[in-house]
Amino acid sequence: MSTGKQEGSQVVIKVLALLALLCGMWAATQFVAWKVNYAPGLGWNIQGVYPPWSVLLWAMEGYGQAPRLFAGAGSIGAVVAAVMLIVAVLWQTVVSNTSRAMETIHGSARWANQKDINSAELLKTEDSSSVVGSTRRVGSITYATKGIFMSSH
Repeated sequence: MSTGKQEGSQVVIKVLALLALLCGMWAATQFVAWKVNYAPGLGWNIQGVYPPWSVLLWAMEGYGQAPRLFAGAGSIGAVVAAVMLIVAVLWQTVVSNTSRAMETIHGSARWANQKDINSAELLKTEDSSSVVGSTRRVGSITYATKGIFMSSH
């Protein structure tokens, strides 16, 4: 990837991380509100939906009276944030890997040339050797012909 794309990718990951944190806090807030039956003392809301940071304010006031409630809310918020981060990183990985052209789509595979064939001794003509294949030259192009397996044993 080029430097510009790397910087853009880092910005996307940072934004997604902040979004995951926000959604985790929101899940924790809504969990606490649900557990206390949306008590009027919880403060401002729209149809039972509270601002994500409300759980922090409630915890400062009520953690001493209900530590298990806030521990559970923290666990739910952490799971939501972790799942979102995992999905974001996987998504970003897939996008970054599929958006660039593969330079060597088949790895380092290539057709052998005469030097490779000779160094591998694939076309030996001695009595003790096996013939694995042969080539036929037409003009400037060398073609592989039928594969043959012969042994003198």
